[in-house]
Amino acid sequence: TDNLADLMSAKNGVDYKQFLFSEDSWNYITEVYTKYCTDPSFIDYFWNIRHLHAPLWKLTNIVENCVKVKLVHTASTGYAGLLGSMIHQKWKYPLLLSEHGIYHKDRNLELLQTSLLPNPDPLLKDAKSLPYLNGLWSQFFDTLSNICYQNAFEITSLYKGAQDLQLLHGAPKEKTKIISNGIEVDEYQKLISKRKDNIPQLVAYLGRVVKVKDVKNFISAIKIVTSKNDNIEAWINPVGNEEPEYLQECLNYIEFLNLQNKIKVLQNGKLMDILPQIGLLVLSSVSESMPLVLLEGLAAGVPAVVTDVGACPEIIMGSTEEDKKLGPCGIVVPMVNPNALADGILQMLTNAELWKKAQTAGIKRVDTYYNKKTMLEEFDKIYQEKINSGRNRV
Repeated sequence: TDNLADLMSAKNGVDYKQFLFSEDSWNYITEVYTKYCTDPSFIDYFWNIRHLHAPLWKLTNIVENCVKVKLVHTASTGYAGLLGSMIHQKWKYPLLLSEHGIYHKDRNLELLQTSLLPNPDPLLKDAKSLPYLNGLWSQFFDTLSNICYQNAFEITSLYKGAQDLQLLHGAPKEKTKIISNGIEVDEYQKLISKRKDNIPQLVAYLGRVVKVKDVKNFISAIKIVTSKNDNIEAWINPVGNEEPEYLQECLNYIEFLNLQNKIKVLQNGKLMDILPQIGLLVLSSVSESMPLVLLEGLAAGVPAVVTDVGACPEIIMGSTEEDKKLGPCGIVVPMVNPNALADGILQMLTNAELWKKAQTAGIKRVDTYYNKKTMLEEFDKIYQEKINSGRNRV
């Protein structure tokens, strides 16, 4: 529809009260359940439908009371992107979408890990019923993404791999544009002068300790590394406390591998204090977009070993022919492969010439391609061109 907000009103469609209590709504839900969802229970299906759709009417209230603006900029698809689309449809304000991660991809990954959805009986033979609720959520988020893609006048992503995913899921190619993350390069380059001349035999994982970061992979790699080179030690600096159970699993794993004297888990460590002390930054993730900590570490003169996910390979190896001429600023390894991760760490920390070239390339690459000033200029250009053009429709 061209106006979702109107569709969710009593006058032109279905309002929130009708969605919750009307006979038509009940009949439709039971009909779809009977036709497609033989398992799990109707109660599970019913409440998932409620949870999926209830926020839509809250968005409608926001749309109706939206302040006057010149442009709407959403940082994701999902409900935020839907809100932006509804505002655009209702008031004709131009909509810009900037995906820092691919929303439906990240949500699908979470659906595979969630414990909120019921686990189906593995003995059931009706294949279509097994993943139904997961598929329901997945299709819903895909739909939200597509709505935002169609309503935005421009769609930015952080790197080519993300742009490819946008195109795969229905983003019009002519609307897409890559604008990489940017950092305050000068602030991090100041840390280079604080470094000692020797290469610190200290490896660090700096970031959220959550499953998608695969910190256990990092711990396993350190076990291999220290068995071959007893001089190397590691730090883990947790950021936030999103998955306390996983953090505890990691702590238990360190103890299980008898690495208490080799891996130090910092408490409230400050990034600007840590970076001058370490010789190598390691990212062991199974999923990434464009990690800021990687850019920050490289700008501060710290080479990296990263897994082959998201924008990490582009950052390490270069994204264009001109960029690649700078050389690699670290090593890229396959994900979920502690042996490869360990080999990368050992190569970087035991080869001074390789390390120095990587450091030089990283400092230059971030300064040239990932500077916050350049990023802001790109977005300002989009804002000004669209606002000044007077063309508010997609």
